[in-house]
Amino acid sequence: MILCGVLSCTPPRYFSVVCTRTKKSSLLSKTFSAISASGFRFVCGRQVMPTVLKSGPYRFYFHSHETTEPPHIHVDRDDQTAKFWLTPVSLASSIGFTPRELRLIQLLVIENRLLLEEAWHGYFGA
Repeated sequence: MILCGVLSCTPPRYFSVVCTRTKKSSLLSKTFSAISASGFRFVCGRQVMPTVLKSGPYRFYFHSHETTEPPHIHVDRDDQTAKFWLTPVSLASSIGFTPRELRLIQLLVIENRLLLEEAWHGYFGA
């Protein structure tokens, strides 16, 4: 089954997945601690990109298939994207952001590092 749609929370530990193609919903029984249920997006091919934090125009998220890399966070705004390692906080890659904006985003990552790391470890079970 290929899932695509948005997860919505059904307390306490179940998430409802609504497929945008069939309009059918299914329940998932995994607990996603410290991550907003409304931020989970399923795209075709079963890739999940949980949104951990939104700050202003920035969306902070990680890819569910990146289990072999050290903890990191992706940040998007419009068509710009960046990736930051969490320990220590440092820029891994960037497309489209100005140096000034990258410094601002890095400060946001530093300020929210504990939340981001908790979300990472809570999701991947490490």
